[in-house]
Amino acid sequence: MKDEISFRYFYEMFKEEFRKNVAKLEMERIGKEEYDDLSEIFDMYITASLTKEERISIYDQILFEVCASYVSLSEADITIYPKNSFEFLQLILNNMHKNPYKESFLLSMQFIFQDYFKYLEKGCPMLFSSSENGSPNLQITLDSQNKIAQFDSVDMDLEEQDTTMLGVLMLEKNHQIGPVPNVKYRYRKDI
Repeated sequence: MKDEISFRYFYEMFKEEFRKNVAKLEMERIGKEEYDDLSEIFDMYITASLTKEERISIYDQILFEVCASYVSLSEADITIYPKNSFEFLQLILNNMHKNPYKESFLLSMQFIFQDYFKYLEKGCPMLFSSSENGSPNLQITLDSQNKIAQFDSVDMDLEEQDTTMLGVLMLEKNHQIGPVPNVKYRYRKDI
């Protein structure tokens, strides 16, 4: 029997790959010697040194790698990978089957989505879940600056939550407005 898989296994992989990618980029920019001097304060330094576009580009690359790792580990029946990381994730979510990595992957995606929203400057949403025996939906609360403050998932399983949040994230990343099925918006001027 395999060891228990961390509920954030793929998010931890994402963060580690991000760190490696940024380290490589910084070594190319400033040289290995200066980078070695900065390695102790690395986490603070990268926050200041990356542009929004660079960070999102790196996130896209790493998301693709995380998706490929999931497909390999879960033995998913996906043989042709799309070029776009979001399309790849959408393909996985549409073809997901039960396996030991499924729950960790789905939960990790929610942390990854939170990071994406944060660096797209669209908010840093918290996710809440409830059961009301109604129609499944995702309620998005926007603050007084029209940034996402929280997601409230009502009667949705993890796959539905991730699929819906991915739809919202894709629109936000592409600066588009459009309906996403099962999404309700709530504006709060007091936050």
